[in-house]
Amino acid sequence: MVRLLKALVGLFVSLIGGLLSLGLACYFLYTGGRGVWTAFRNPQPLELECKELAQRPPQRTWLRISGCAAPLAEAVLLFENDESDSEKATSELYIPLVPVTEYQTFLEQEEAQMDDEQLAEPVVPVTSLVLSTQRSDLTQIWNEMDRLSRLEDNPARNQEWESFSAKHASQLLGKDVVEGLVRTGWDRNEVDEARVRTGHDMLRDDFLVLDSDARPSWAIGLSFLGIGVLCLLFAMFRLLRAILSRG
Repeated sequence: MVRLLKALVGLFVSLIGGLLSLGLACYFLYTGGRGVWTAFRNPQPLELECKELAQRPPQRTWLRISGCAAPLAEAVLLFENDESDSEKATSELYIPLVPVTEYQTFLEQEEAQMDDEQLAEPVVPVTSLVLSTQRSDLTQIWNEMDRLSRLEDNPARNQEWESFSAKHASQLLGKDVVEGLVRTGWDRNEVDEARVRTGHDMLRDDFLVLDSDARPSWAIGLSFLGIGVLCLLFAMFRLLRAILSRG
């Protein structure tokens, strides 16, 4: 009876170990295969103009886009676990990428309407690409901008805002050229994307997220594939031993 119990326990442990190894093998093989395929399809970044994104979606995932404004004023800052304390758990900054000329026209129309409310509403530029970054300097600027926007309108606040705008003018408008990898597959986070999309006039429903300064890596893809093969061999060994021991 004791020997039978030990045999059953050993069989169970071998099966569990084999199945866990098989699950890990599937994860590493899929992730590594996708990484290798991405590196194979993107030997160099696809260079295009920001305005081209409004006409058609990109055919590749490694992009270098010129003529873009990445305005912090239009960015969305997400917090981990919906925390509102930015000093505790800020996550990622999502910034719409729009053509520089269109955004400058929008700002001019917005300023003109503030002076004359009879003018038509500004034409909001719409984009299908959002830049994701975790740069702490941009997050700090966004937090300061958010703090100033919540203050009561008065001369002291306006003077502080003018000083802030002049100091961070280049960051507030964003950079002209951006580069990164479009998120696909398991890298996408539908919950975060839905939170970014909510109430944002500049984003299309099917927008894509570009991870700032990311690029394909043969080394990482092949490493994951190697680990996946080892996990698969280990899983086959454990499952085979469990089957043989039962026989």
